[in-house]
Amino acid sequence: MFDSINRISIKVTDFCNLDCVYCHQQKVTKDSSKTFSHYDKLEDFIKSLPLADEVDVLVTGGEISVKLDEFRKIERILRRISQSIDVKFIMSVVTNGTNLPGLVDFVKRGIMRPDSITVSWDGVYSYTHSRKGKLQNLSDKFFNDNIRYIVDQGYANEINIAFAVTPDTINDMMPSLDYCLGVGLRNFSFYYIHEADYTNPKFIADYTNALQSMANRFVQTYPDLKERFRYYNWQNMYCRYMLSEASFLAKTSCVKLGNSIHIDIDGSIYPCTFFSDHRSMQIGHILEGFYKDRIHRFETEYFSKPDCDYQSCKNEHCFECPASDYILNKGMNNKQKNLCHLLSIEREIFMENIKKVTISEYDIRTFWNVGTSVVESHYTDKMNAKCHLPLTDSREYTEDDKMLVSNNIERIQSW
Repeated sequence: MFDSINRISIKVTDFCNLDCVYCHQQKVTKDSSKTFSHYDKLEDFIKSLPLADEVDVLVTGGEISVKLDEFRKIERILRRISQSIDVKFIMSVVTNGTNLPGLVDFVKRGIMRPDSITVSWDGVYSYTHSRKGKLQNLSDKFFNDNIRYIVDQGYANEINIAFAVTPDTINDMMPSLDYCLGVGLRNFSFYYIHEADYTNPKFIADYTNALQSMANRFVQTYPDLKERFRYYNWQNMYCRYMLSEASFLAKTSCVKLGNSIHIDIDGSIYPCTFFSDHRSMQIGHILEGFYKDRIHRFETEYFSKPDCDYQSCKNEHCFECPASDYILNKGMNNKQKNLCHLLSIEREIFMENIKKVTISEYDIRTFWNVGTSVVESHYTDKMNAKCHLPLTDSREYTEDDKMLVSNNIERIQSW
């Protein structure tokens, strides 16, 4: 693992202007005004990494859109690096949408690509049901107007909308999709809260109805290119079930881990941003380098076999966040198994309805194969690869696992 780095995330601010009811970050952190503390060391550190030819750089927080001056600091550093070595950086963000015009301005100025922006939006009642704000001007209308703004700015097919599946929002998902389509947006996806309890029978029934309604809408609109929308969850499943011949372990193991690093606000380095949010599995520090024993521990965890019945599982699009499993169950492959039934429902609805869609070879190349297809080598290559990270014997900045959990953990586990 870590023979080549193609993803880097950098946390530049702790502050977030929302208190979403399911957020996995601790509230004391999100209320902090702390910003990244090692800009003077960042350029040399990144240049010391075994960088791929093209590297995705996620600048994160907190909420990054309210700290765009910090984003620009990272952008200038990356530009200098690109001028000195042969590497292309693609900057990306995930935003709560509270300063979408600021990000769109970056797109228009060529600083970012529109398809590198994901807006987390919990539907037509986002503020009422999920997104509690620290500002008085926020409302359901404020977040809904973001959808129309994306379309009006000309990015209906590029900027992606990500909808959080919760008991409070599930009955809003189909009306929210229709709202998006009604104003002209053509990108939609949903995601699960990895630590949540989704076993309530009413929720399961509502979830099933919502996914079936969305399937019907996709099948209905697909033949018309002007009406067709990108349904990322289905694109992901199509790549896994229809296009990939990889093994189950390759399909369900995190593709990013082992080729990515996260640089936290204090310079600590983690395998990804989710480990850093819980202050767990630190593998290095920007002022020292990478710790060989921590890298070895991470690799051992990554390649451990799942403790679920994966050999008979049919859910090839299954993904339990390894960081979440590590925090809650003390092992990256000690599964919570809280999504199994939902993934089965999702798969069955997909399989039944995808047969109703006529898909050409051209569509496969241009619409369905969107970079989410998985090849076996992503897993086997990591197993055989030699680590090329700059290792150190120093231990001045090492920290033990803190296993921090969100203030919302009891709420989402009681759904």
